[in-house]
Amino acid sequence: MLLLQNAVDELYTYMKQYVDSTEADVLWRLARATCDKAKSTTDKTVKKDLIYDAFKAAELALKFGDSNFACHKVLSQCIICCGVCNIDLNGNWELYYSSRVCRQRTSEG
Repeated sequence: MLLLQNAVDELYTYMKQYVDSTEADVLWRLARATCDKAKSTTDKTVKKDLIYDAFKAAELALKFGDSNFACHKVLSQCIICCGVCNIDLNGNWELYYSSRVCRQRTSEG
Protein backbone atom coordinates (compact mmCIF):
# COMPACT_ATOMS: atom_id res chain seq x y z
CA MET A 1 0.00 0.00 0.00
CA LEU A 2 2.84 2.37 0.81
CA LEU A 3 4.31 1.82 -2.63
CA LEU A 4 0.98 2.71 -4.21
CA GLN A 5 0.71 5.85 -2.04
CA ASN A 6 4.19 6.95 -3.09
CA ALA A 7 3.27 6.45 -6.74
CA VAL A 8 0.13 8.61 -6.33
CA ASP A 9 2.11 11.34 -4.59
CA GLU A 10 4.89 11.28 -7.18
CA LEU A 11 2.47 11.36 -10.10
CA TYR A 12 0.51 14.25 -8.57
CA THR A 13 3.73 16.18 -7.83
CA TYR A 14 4.90 15.64 -11.40
CA MET A 15 1.58 16.50 -13.06
CA LYS A 16 0.79 19.67 -11.08
CA GLN A 17 3.57 21.51 -12.92
CA TYR A 18 1.30 21.39 -15.99
CA VAL A 19 -1.60 23.26 -14.40
CA ASP A 20 -1.30 26.04 -17.04
CA SER A 21 -1.19 23.67 -20.00
CA THR A 22 -3.51 24.06 -22.98
CA GLU A 23 -3.12 20.41 -24.03
CA ALA A 24 -6.27 18.39 -23.34
CA ASP A 25 -4.35 15.12 -22.93
CA VAL A 26 -2.13 16.67 -20.28
CA LEU A 27 -5.03 18.32 -18.45
CA TRP A 28 -7.19 15.21 -18.16
CA ARG A 29 -4.19 13.33 -16.79
CA LEU A 30 -3.65 16.15 -14.27
CA ALA A 31 -7.31 15.91 -13.25
CA ARG A 32 -7.04 12.15 -12.80
CA ALA A 33 -3.84 12.42 -10.73
CA THR A 34 -5.46 15.11 -8.58
CA CYS A 35 -8.54 12.92 -7.96
CA ASP A 36 -6.30 10.02 -6.98
CA LYS A 37 -4.40 12.29 -4.60
CA ALA A 38 -7.69 13.48 -3.08
CA LYS A 39 -8.81 9.90 -2.48
CA SER A 40 -5.56 9.10 -0.69
CA THR A 41 -5.59 12.19 1.55
CA THR A 42 -7.13 12.06 5.03
CA ASP A 43 -7.49 15.83 5.65
CA LYS A 44 -11.04 16.79 4.57
CA THR A 45 -10.10 20.41 3.71
CA VAL A 46 -7.17 19.32 1.54
CA LYS A 47 -9.38 16.65 -0.04
CA LYS A 48 -12.02 19.26 -0.97
CA ASP A 49 -9.41 21.63 -2.43
CA LEU A 50 -7.89 18.82 -4.48
CA ILE A 51 -11.27 17.80 -5.87
CA TYR A 52 -12.05 21.37 -6.88
CA ASP A 53 -8.63 21.55 -8.56
CA ALA A 54 -9.39 18.29 -10.37
CA PHE A 55 -12.68 19.74 -11.62
CA LYS A 56 -10.90 22.84 -12.90
CA ALA A 57 -8.37 20.72 -14.79
CA ALA A 58 -11.14 18.49 -16.18
CA GLU A 59 -13.15 21.51 -17.34
CA LEU A 60 -10.07 22.97 -19.05
CA ALA A 61 -9.40 19.60 -20.67
CA LEU A 62 -12.94 19.69 -22.09
CA LYS A 63 -12.43 23.25 -23.30
CA PHE A 64 -9.33 22.27 -25.26
CA GLY A 65 -10.41 18.76 -26.24
CA ASP A 66 -14.18 18.54 -26.41
CA SER A 67 -14.02 15.64 -28.85
CA ASN A 68 -11.57 13.68 -26.65
CA PHE A 69 -13.48 10.91 -24.85
CA ALA A 70 -10.92 10.78 -22.02
CA CYS A 71 -11.73 14.40 -21.11
CA HIS A 72 -15.39 13.49 -20.59
CA LYS A 73 -14.49 10.32 -18.72
CA VAL A 74 -12.21 12.09 -16.26
CA LEU A 75 -14.93 14.65 -15.50
CA SER A 76 -17.22 11.75 -14.62
CA GLN A 77 -14.49 10.34 -12.41
CA CYS A 78 -14.24 13.69 -10.61
CA ILE A 79 -17.96 13.55 -9.91
CA ILE A 80 -17.61 10.01 -8.56
CA CYS A 81 -14.67 11.16 -6.46
CA CYS A 82 -16.96 13.71 -4.79
CA GLY A 83 -19.19 10.87 -3.66
CA VAL A 84 -16.33 8.62 -2.57
CA CYS A 85 -14.76 11.44 -0.56
CA ASN A 86 -18.09 12.76 0.78
CA ILE A 87 -17.49 16.21 -0.69
CA ASP A 88 -20.48 18.48 -1.20
CA LEU A 89 -20.31 20.73 -4.25
CA ASN A 90 -21.72 23.57 -2.10
CA GLY A 91 -23.96 25.03 -4.77
CA ASN A 92 -21.15 25.50 -7.26
CA TRP A 93 -23.32 25.65 -10.37
CA GLU A 94 -20.41 25.41 -12.75
CA LEU A 95 -19.61 21.97 -11.37
CA TYR A 96 -23.26 20.91 -11.48
CA TYR A 97 -23.53 22.17 -15.05
CA SER A 98 -20.41 20.28 -16.06
CA SER A 99 -21.74 17.08 -14.55
CA ARG A 100 -25.10 17.53 -16.34
CA VAL A 101 -23.34 18.16 -19.66
CA CYS A 102 -21.17 15.11 -19.05
CA ARG A 103 -24.19 12.90 -18.36
CA GLN A 104 -25.95 14.17 -21.51
CA ARG A 105 -22.95 13.46 -23.71
CA THR A 106 -22.38 10.04 -22.17
CA SER A 107 -25.99 9.03 -22.82
CA GLU A 108 -25.86 10.36 -26.41
CA GLY A 109 -22.79 8.33 -27.37
